[in-house]
Amino acid sequence: MNRYQLRHVLRAANPMARVRVLEPHDCVVSKLVASRDKDRAFAAALIRAGFVDSATLEDRVAQLPATVSVARRPAISEWLGRSR
Repeated sequence: MNRYQLRHVLRAANPMARVRVLEPHDCVVSKLVASRDKDRAFAAALIRAGFVDSATLEDRVAQLPATVSVARRPAISEWLGRSR
């Protein structure tokens, strides 16, 4: 998952500053892969608040690299199903 967005940060000290920002759906999927209670709570809050879309999260889970255990993917999908 290498979907970084470049956004300009407007600051008086350096108006041309740029930072790499992780796309919100990728951030949530990384949290779900970690599978800690605090990460699931964070993900659930973002879903409830409408900051991320469950269908997009499902798509991103399907695109996880091979280094992520295939066994983790169904668990993440199941969690997403319960969080809708």
